[in-house]
Amino acid sequence: MNVNNNSLQPVDAHWAVVAVGEAERERGLAVANARLVKQALGQQIRIDFPERDTDDDVVRRLAMAYEMNWLRVLQIGLSCWSSWRKLMHERTQQAATTLIPVQLSATECHTCI
Repeated sequence: MNVNNNSLQPVDAHWAVVAVGEAERERGLAVANARLVKQALGQQIRIDFPERDTDDDVVRRLAMAYEMNWLRVLQIGLSCWSSWRKLMHERTQQAATTLIPVQLSATECHTCI
């Protein structure tokens, strides 16, 4: 999978990110980007990005929203991996007991992809 704007749209559509609000999400991303650039460049260039008193709170809430989304994705991935492992175990047991090559259907191979 390629990471691009289209692949990231579902991330921003997660309920926790939407709850932060569009304006605050944009501000939080801008603050995070400015801080990243400042940290990377140090004193080499001056970055003119005025921060507000509320920026720390916005960045924390936005980070928590993205983390909640990531935990959901991770849970789905682990569930899928567990199902795949179980299927492979069952197929291996079947092959071992029958000594006949086991054919996996295309849907079984691609259910988690």
